[in-house]
Amino acid sequence: MKKYYKICIISIISIISIYLFVSLTKVRVGFENYNTEKWSDDLIMRFTRFQDAMNIQYNMEELQRQVSPQEAEYFLIKGRWDWPEELKNVYMDKIAVSPIVKIDPNFALDNAMQIYNKNAATELLAWNSKEGEFLLHGGFGKNKNLVKCSDNMNSMVKIVGPQVEIEIKPEDIPNEMPGFSFVSTKCNPCNIFNSDNDVGCPFKLNVEGDDSISYPWKKIWKL
Repeated sequence: MKKYYKICIISIISIISIYLFVSLTKVRVGFENYNTEKWSDDLIMRFTRFQDAMNIQYNMEELQRQVSPQEAEYFLIKGRWDWPEELKNVYMDKIAVSPIVKIDPNFALDNAMQIYNKNAATELLAWNSKEGEFLLHGGFGKNKNLVKCSDNMNSMVKIVGPQVEIEIKPEDIPNEMPGFSFVSTKCNPCNIFNSDNDVGCPFKLNVEGDDSISYPWKKIWKL
């Protein structure tokens, strides 16, 4: 019965994740490099045993890039990842306004923290924000041209005809996309899809009078 209950919980969280993050088809390789501290062999062994005992499975190579040894130790003791309060609130707000998934936000949060570390959750929420959706899908700019990252994800372009892309220089993006502005220096927002480039290109999007930067992108851009 306990195993069945756990399977049901994981299924519910998976459904929530699919709803929130269904468009994640272009996630940048290497975006998960948050941790620089090396895990000890002992910690890796204990974490692997914990996974087997709890019937869960992580990509250990990726996890070690996302999570510090201290965070991993916390998870082994508590059975859940440590999230900052603001991240908890953002996650619950996203669940609460879901038109598809109807579940108590506190229940969803409790179970999500058993699966996602704070950096993985921040990244997933980032792609579901207005900034993330613009990077993934673009938006309609001046003259109703679609402004988006190019198919090869190297630069911002505007679509002016069937399969006709015109590259937009970084300094011209605000002119082509109303509501778009750079936080500081002019840069290429699409760099985030290329692991060989700098991911730090903070920008704002004014959506219905709100040009604030969403919580996950503040964290990613270190603002």
